Amino acid sequence: MIEHRTRNSDYRAAVKSERFKGDLHFGSSGPLLEMLRAGDRAVATVWRGDIVALSQGGIRQGTSDEPRDEPQMTAAIGTELGLLALLGTVFGAARFAAPRDPGIFTWSRSGQVLFITNLVALFGVGLPALWLGIPWQLVTPTMVAILLVVSFFLLDEWPRSPRRSTARWGRCG
Repeated sequence: MIEHRTRNSDYRAAVKSERFKGDLHFGSSGPLLEMLRAGDRAVATVWRGDIVALSQGGIRQGTSDEPRDEPQMTAAIGTELGLLALLGTVFGAARFAAPRDPGIFTWSRSGQVLFITNLVALFGVGLPALWLGIPWQLVTPTMVAILLVVSFFLLDEWPRSPRRSTARWGRCG
């Protein structure tokens, strides 16, 4: 193991095999690099032509080139797109069912609020889940719950809205 002490330490292991000869870069000395000595044999994991991990005796350590598995933002973006599709479907169905009076299913009445809430939920749930290592399975239910709560408050306010009464019955007098 070769260690270069700089602001960000760089740990390297010199590897020589039939197919690869060179240095592998690691983010830390980890469990495996501390044990390896010159001439030790280790098993390499290759992905797309690069060595991404070394293992020996059941101990494994990934290199700096190892692909990261962080599906939280992928789940958040997928949920975002699904909720936007649902939002468009509901607003379109309301417009189709009552073309002259869609109620609160217009952009200015609730569409804007729900769209912005959806975007805030994307970044407000997805990024902290990524940074804190929260399981990706919790991202979708959390985003849906946030949008349902905001929708509930919008629907709860709807019958008391003054625009609703004048739009449906017109002005008298």
